Amino acid sequence: MLIAAALLRWAGPNLQVEKQLPLNPQPTKISNKSDISFNNLLKIFITGIAIVIGFRLLMQNFAQVLKLHNLGSQPNLILITVFLTLALASLPMGRLAKHLGIRLTMISGLIAMAIFACGILLGHNVILATAIAIALGISFSLVSNSTIPFTLSMVPADRGGLGTGMYFSGSAVANVLFVLFLGKPNSLTLTLAVLLSAITFLIAMLFVANRGNS
Repeated sequence: MLIAAALLRWAGPNLQVEKQLPLNPQPTKISNKSDISFNNLLKIFITGIAIVIGFRLLMQNFAQVLKLHNLGSQPNLILITVFLTLALASLPMGRLAKHLGIRLTMISGLIAMAIFACGILLGHNVILATAIAIALGISFSLVSNSTIPFTLSMVPADRGGLGTGMYFSGSAVANVLFVLFLGKPNSLTLTLAVLLSAITFLIAMLFVANRGNS
């Protein structure tokens, strides 16, 4: 062991290491992954506004259509069907989103919501109204399953809380705007309200489709 130590000392390991180290090491460049796009935050915020206003208008309009066609005690049950279907469809729609991708799933759901938002005008009887309610629940499940992954995809990993906060801030603003301007009786004609609901879903779809980092 003494001979081995002497040989190592003679080889000068400290000198060998020193020769391998650069005299003026350059600092390693670390990419700033925390950079966040204001445009992306704005897209998230507007998407939250559009989806909530569209959904609240849709449900309000649907209730009016059901009462208009004198479906008796059925309107509440039909409206409950929307939320019941939404809950039951969450798991299979989540699996579908895994195969289609978040953006395509959300776009598909928003387009379907726009179509069925206009389709509620066809709810002349219980069977048609129930079928539309089920379709709405499935369509909105596609959207609701994708909203959080969508917002997280728009911001850096360490700013996920900011992204989700912007979405829910938009949702809160939408609720305030709805109560102030759209929630009053006869604030809009039924046809205009239906069209506005469909348009808001399409606006959200455009922002989701154009989700690039800009």
